[in-house]
Amino acid sequence: MIILAAFGPDVQHYQRQFAQLVFARPKTCPRCDAADHLIGHGSYPRSVCDHNEALAIRVKRFLCTMCRHTISLLPSFCLPYRHYLAGVIQRVLDLRFQKQASWATIRRHFAPCELPVLSTCRAWVHTFACSAEQALPRLLQQLATWQR
Repeated sequence: MIILAAFGPDVQHYQRQFAQLVFARPKTCPRCDAADHLIGHGSYPRSVCDHNEALAIRVKRFLCTMCRHTISLLPSFCLPYRHYLAGVIQRVLDLRFQKQASWATIRRHFAPCELPVLSTCRAWVHTFACSAEQALPRLLQQLATWQR
């Protein structure tokens, strides 16, 4: 199970300050809802990419002593199951959907680097487009419940 958490302005700050960061322990387990049963369970290495290079970081984990599942505190600049930083993915989606940029324009935006490759960019756009169709009705329903 993954919880996204804010840990500073960027990946470089997080990488440098990891040993000094204070990781707020969730009050309840998101899996079984047991209160006060999460204990520190070390960290694991992860590689994240911006459009220039891969960076090595560590991700803090907790263990629920009731259900025995681990919970990872993933920094908010990362996305679950994605190697690229959220900002890189967001930039590709913005160029494609908001600016209606061609694939060639998107490639030029990241030049002279060859990352991310176009097949990866296309996969992000496809995934977002498919997810947006399902998410829009729920988002509109949620917005309708908000007070002005």
